[in-house]
Formats: sequence, C-alpha cells, structure tokens
Amino acid sequence: MPGDPGPMVRRRQLSALLRHYRLAAGMSVKEVADQLFEASSKITRIEKGQRLATVRDIVDLCRIYDLSDEIRDRLTELAKGSRERQWWQRSDLSPPLQILIGMEGSAKSILEYELTYFPGLLQTPDYADAVLRSWTTDPDKRSEFVAVRMRRQAIFESPDPPDVQTIVDEAVVRRMVGGPQIMREQLAHIIERVSSGCCDLRVMPFSAGSYQGLHNGFTVLSFGNFADLPGETLIPGVVYLELSDEARYLDASDDVAYHVSRFEKMRAQALTTEESIDLLRTAAADI
Repeated sequence: MPGDPGPMVRRRQLSALLRHYRLAAGMSVKEVADQLFEASSKITRIEKGQRLATVRDIVDLCRIYDLSDEIRDRLTELAKGSRERQWWQRSDLSPPLQILIGMEGSAKSILEYELTYFPGLLQTPDYADAVLRSWTTDPDKRSEFVAVRMRRQAIFESPDPPDVQTIVDEAVVRRMVGGPQIMREQLAHIIERVSSGCCDLRVMPFSAGSYQGLHNGFTVLSFGNFADLPGETLIPGVVYLELSDEARYLDASDDVAYHVSRFEKMRAQALTTEESIDLLRTAAADI
C-alpha cells in the first residue's frame, strides 16, 4: 500500500475511523446527531465519505466519543489532508472520474470489466486518441484527455502497485479502433502488459453466448486495511459505473459486493489468461 494514500482515500480512511469510534462508543447516529444539534444525515454522510468533516466536527466527535488527544490530532490531520488538491481535480473531468483517479493509486485491487474498449489503464496514446474522437473533434481537448489517461498508468510503476484484473468482451478485441496499425500496436501493448505480470486480462469470447455482464462496464476498487487503522476497520470499496449517458460511483457495501460477485462469475466463464493472450495474437495476425 502506498505511503501517501492521497486526499480521496484519506477521506474514506477518516470516514471508516469515525464510524469505528462511534460504534466503539456504543452510540447510534441519532444519539451523536442529537448531541451535536445536527441532522442525522450529516453524520451519515461524513461516515460514508460523502461530506468532508471539518476540524470543528472532529473536535466535537472526539469529545463525544471520549477519544485521546493523540487520536484527535490524527483524525484532524486526515481531515486536513482530505482537502489537498491534486492534479486530477479539474473542471473538465466529471466528479465520478475524479473519484476513480483519486483512488486508483491507493487501491489494493482493481477489478474492471469493459465491453466496448480496452480500459484506460491499458490504452496506448494513439488508441486513446482514437477512442476519444467519438467524444470530441477538438484535437487540443483530446490531447489533454489522452495525457490524463497516460498519467493514470503511473500506478503500475509505484512501489506497491494494485492487483489489476480485467475482463473484456471479445468485441473489444475485434473492434477496429483507429485503423490497423493503431490496433496492432494496442494488442501488442496488452500482450506485453499481461505477459510481464503487470496485470491480468481475460477475454469473454463470443462463444460464451449471453452472460451476466452484457449491460454496462464497471470498475471495483478495494482498499483493505491501512496499517494505522485499528482492529478490523476497513476502508469501504467503491464501484465506478459506466452507463450509456453518464458515469457515477457507488459505495454501499451491498453494491460493492454485488459487482465483485458479478466479476468473479464472469471471470470463471471467460477464457484463461493464456487463452486470452492467444486470442489477442490471433486477432493481431488477422488485421
């Protein structure tokens, strides 16, 4: 796990800790809200990471939970760190995409399913540019978005990279994006990445027929436990969901568990890693 989790994960780390200490104090959300003369929804949103806790919030909650000055100072530092701005916090990126990028580098595992294109984490610059042509004809804007995708790929070079597992529909492999040369280079790039152990990729073949993941792509990020979280306190996972007209994220535990289960079922139904590489090589030779 990286030493600096970044503001998005610090926020979720703080949320997990505040929920842990509330439960350890044996208090309900309503009891805490009543003592603060606040709505219960405020406490719930803070504990879900949907609202940033202020330093005043931290001080008040630590008093209610009878926490030590050391714990209060630690939580205060997390709250301040949650407000640090990063390169991906920019107006031209949607809030859900900002959340995704902000958490990729600190994730323990990333499970990604795509049925239209290869994932952004595995795209070459030319392939990414060709994909983005369907979104904008402005070359300068495309160049900016391509640069964002390439910068995201730096997570593979980190000291402790996440376990990246990907499933793509065979249509992704067969779809001619950007022309023969760009597609051949993209397929070669995927083969190199998978063969080097950088990530795992499985192809869902046409021969599989109908399967559970046909409707939309999604990404599940899991974080496990940071060394400085007490007991079994876990940072909640996140689902980044790609829909036909929007993208959004889900962080309810049931939603995360459901998408992890879907991914595991599809992975069992897809080709093995070796079979997938063979299919990629065959597709490249057929271009």
